[in-house]
Amino acid sequence: MMTTLHRTSLPLLSIALASSLAIGCASDDKKKETTTPKKLMQRRSDGAGGGGDAKKAEAKKVDEGKVDEGKVKNASSPKPADKPKPRPVADPAPAVPATPDPFGKRPEPRSEVTEAVALVRRGRYLDAIRKAKAALKKSEKYTPAMEILARAYFHLGKYEFANGICKTAIDLNPQAGKCYNIKGFISLKRKNDPDAIKAFKKATEVEPRLGAAWLNLSAQYLKVKNYPEALPAAKKAAELMPQRAEAHLNYGAALRGTKKNNEALVEFTKALKLRANYGAALFNLGILYLDAETFAGMDKLAQLAKAEGYLNKYKASLTKVAKDDPVNTYLEAVAKERKREQRRIKRAKRRAARAARRAARAAAKKAKEAAKKKDK
Repeated sequence: MMTTLHRTSLPLLSIALASSLAIGCASDDKKKETTTPKKLMQRRSDGAGGGGDAKKAEAKKVDEGKVDEGKVKNASSPKPADKPKPRPVADPAPAVPATPDPFGKRPEPRSEVTEAVALVRRGRYLDAIRKAKAALKKSEKYTPAMEILARAYFHLGKYEFANGICKTAIDLNPQAGKCYNIKGFISLKRKNDPDAIKAFKKATEVEPRLGAAWLNLSAQYLKVKNYPEALPAAKKAAELMPQRAEAHLNYGAALRGTKKNNEALVEFTKALKLRANYGAALFNLGILYLDAETFAGMDKLAQLAKAEGYLNKYKASLTKVAKDDPVNTYLEAVAKERKREQRRIKRAKRRAARAARRAARAAAKKAKEAAKKKDK
């Protein structure tokens, strides 16, 4: 009895042979004839050719020249099937490589900028620069850090550095009004007042609620005595910064320049309340009382006394009076104006006395004439 070997227990060649042997055993039972392995191998060889005798006969005919060799080839080799034509495939869309944004998702270094601002206010500019640079290491496009860095460099006199930093910040953020404000100061240092006005004005346009820009713009208009332009700018600064004495000071100066003396007095007084012994407010109050023609309920001498008092307070607030400070000139003007007013008052009194005497003489003459008529 033949036993079929397990396929998975032998190499590939042994498996194939074991299967053939099993098939051969089944043929013995049907045909009742003895089959040897040699005969079985011969059968497999003949069967694998698919008609070996026919091929030999055809080959013999070819040798004898009775059959066309091409026909034999066609007969023995089936015509291959036509290959399917490849379908056109649309070109895939080109892959777009992802470009990571190394700045957009970084946290804003606000604490570092806040510390840098405080350092600038204390005059520690080098420390402020280090702190601002630390902020920029965290976020290279953070324009508030650039603005405080430019401020620090400006205070150190490095105007080119400050200007370059401001330009970079404005390129990144065209609404960086504080950088335009710094550029205005740089223009002032370069003695270019027209460019300074342009820069301050641009700052107010891109950042309308930047009170410092309105304040600086009004100061430049006041400097050239352009009071009509200074007035709205100074008013806006005072509205945006009601607790800034400088804003009320400039607003008062613009009002005084447009002959609105009573309103100017209110603004100068506000500035003085916000900052006790504020020299600029004291000075402007002195000039206001000196230049105004009249104040309601106040005569000229009282007005001049007010002017002199504020100018002397201003002078006392100074550690040292500079040579080009006009306070002494204005005090001299007050003294001259007082003398002039006193002379005017004396002349008026003399005129009044003469008029009174003339009136008395006229009355006496009239009374005398009346008495003569009565005697007649």
